[in-house]
Amino acid sequence: MHTVLDTAGLRPGDRADAVRQFYRDTSIGTADIKIPVGMRNTMRMGRAGRLNLGTFDGTGTGTALCLQKDPVRDGERTLLLASQASGAVLVRQDGRQTRVGPGQLTVLDPTAPFAVRYHGAFAQATARIPRVALRLPEADVRRVTARVFSPVSDPLAALVAANLGKLVGDPVLRRGKSADLVVETTLRLLRGLLARQAGDPQRAREPRHETLPDRILHYARTHLADNDLDAARIAAAHHISVRYLYLVLSREGIALSEWIRAERLAAARADLVSPWLRRSTVAAVAGRWGFADATHFSKVFRRAYGMSPAAWRDESSGRRS
Repeated sequence: MHTVLDTAGLRPGDRADAVRQFYRDTSIGTADIKIPVGMRNTMRMGRAGRLNLGTFDGTGTGTALCLQKDPVRDGERTLLLASQASGAVLVRQDGRQTRVGPGQLTVLDPTAPFAVRYHGAFAQATARIPRVALRLPEADVRRVTARVFSPVSDPLAALVAANLGKLVGDPVLRRGKSADLVVETTLRLLRGLLARQAGDPQRAREPRHETLPDRILHYARTHLADNDLDAARIAAAHHISVRYLYLVLSREGIALSEWIRAERLAAARADLVSPWLRRSTVAAVAGRWGFADATHFSKVFRRAYGMSPAAWRDESSGRRS
């Protein structure tokens, strides 16, 4: 991601003009935009696969009005996916107004008028998505703009938000085959999320089936610290049988118990060298990640990483000193 606009060094009265000029001169292409006077903005942009990514943060109070006169730039219609990192905004489009808080998602159509109300400091991650990649009818698009999607209550929204965060935050992931894989998975997840919101069960069903392995692993990763995490619980959370759970994962080359153990070991390994957990014993860290027996934990840790947990902690401490 590279910084393309930073108005912090400009006089407050000149900032809105700088933002308007930036929008007119770039592929964003908004022909008429009104920005609250004095709002400070920093924008960064990058690309991963078919997605144009960005971060947008700053501080200010007022309403930004985007009044699009030239509806399509370079022959491609897009949707704007926004993930609110901090602060809250009010978005308005297609007769709806919605508050989007930290962690929540919303989508806007940048080729039609919309408004965003800011109050204080804020930060967002965004992705401009080719409309054709989502394969949604125009009527469905009109039904989903300016709505809020919460990762707390919606597994699909949680995965979309997690993948967007990875793409924005990891420069290595934005390049090569890894980027294509994450991007295409994200597009399938988003298509299912939006189709379900639009009331189109047929279009919502296909992405949910395609992304079942991703949703299973996301659930398991989220609950790694739970002692009762097992196949039965994971299957029940996704309304499938344990047998079908194993079948889905086997198609991806994943053995569930081995995967859980490896993920827990990796999490414990990171905790052992965390400066915030330096006073925790090896046994406490092991217990935190589902290893009730410290001796057993040491054995599997040594088998995975070639040294004991204590040696790993000591070696890492030596590198930091």
